Amino acid sequence: MLSRKTVIFIFFLSISVSSSQTVMNGFGIGVIQPRADAASFGIASTGLLPAFQSGISLNNPTTWLNLNFAYLSTMYGGNQVDQNNGTIINGNSALTQFQFILPIKKKYIFGIGISPYANQYFNLIGTDSLANAKTLEGSGGINSLHVSFGQSISEKEHIAITLDYLFGSSRMETELTLDHTDYTYNQRSIFSGILAKLYVESFRNQTVHTFFAMQGSVKPLSVQSFSYQPVERSIFYPEFPNPDKTPDPVYTDMTDIFSPFEIQLGFDTEVKERIHILGEGTYWRDNSDTQTDISILQNKVVSTERISFGIIRFAHKFPRTIIDFVHFRSGIFVMRSVLDSRKNVDERGVSFGIGVKFGVVDNQIDFGFSISQRDGLDVNGELIQQFSVGISLGDIWFI
Repeated sequence: MLSRKTVIFIFFLSISVSSSQTVMNGFGIGVIQPRADAASFGIASTGLLPAFQSGISLNNPTTWLNLNFAYLSTMYGGNQVDQNNGTIINGNSALTQFQFILPIKKKYIFGIGISPYANQYFNLIGTDSLANAKTLEGSGGINSLHVSFGQSISEKEHIAITLDYLFGSSRMETELTLDHTDYTYNQRSIFSGILAKLYVESFRNQTVHTFFAMQGSVKPLSVQSFSYQPVERSIFYPEFPNPDKTPDPVYTDMTDIFSPFEIQLGFDTEVKERIHILGEGTYWRDNSDTQTDISILQNKVVSTERISFGIIRFAHKFPRTIIDFVHFRSGIFVMRSVLDSRKNVDERGVSFGIGVKFGVVDNQIDFGFSISQRDGLDVNGELIQQFSVGISLGDIWFI
């Protein structure tokens, strides 16, 4: 006869869930966060295209050679996910980026910043054949400390490289009621890895610019995982059971659990004075074949394809009226993610935003908003609303 703990372990492995927050955050290491500033958000770009100011993107270091000032910038963003025709609504918000950008004599650039890389926040509700109630929760994720260097290699080409040091931790907890007794199962993971991304900008004339970027792993992501055995929950220790009654965790040290490869192409063309049309295409895949149990959910995203287009009317270089200080932005995108189960998850959306210049050193505040529909998950579709606010302050350093 199987013991109660064995039954619980088998249950954890076979559980199927319905979502009370997006299921995508629970797949693999979580949802990868494009390092897009608020300006890029307004045109549905991942940050490759120059949306901050004419010829400048805060997240494409080849464009920083066009800056007239050094910048300190920070972003704040949030999202809301509606499921099952609005019967379930979840959301969160947080600081999403902080960075310092330093152009040097219009020949070299340096930048350093920190931003989220992968989000593992989720809250799922599941049932089994006996209709026992349980909850799956995840929190934490992976951050990126990124450093960029670049230079002008000719009058018409710029090149740059960004190194991302990935670090962070996550916690996943499963709560189960079995035979009128509450149990909890905890798992903690600590991540580390290094990525490198090459950027190239080329412009044969002043009205058409092309962009190329390619990212790969210098050190694929590794994880130290601690899996605790299921224990009874106590009213005195609702989340952290009494250590005297908790067996030692199962420790696992795994390497090469995640090894992304990404290639991007983009263009920026000026169709009329201060009016630009921009486009971007991205292909991303995970080259790692390592099977892990770092997530309570078994699936993971193995590849993604994304296309976006945007239009911008930039502010006047020398504004005279209030409207001349404002950038206007809008965009559309479509994206398909493929799971290791060969299931497709499709997302399509629209975005818009504005940016307002102020001060003699081109300080700027940006607002971006997007709304999208995601299909392919077992939650009758997801309506996703996201916003981002950024402020960038300029100063004269080595200009």
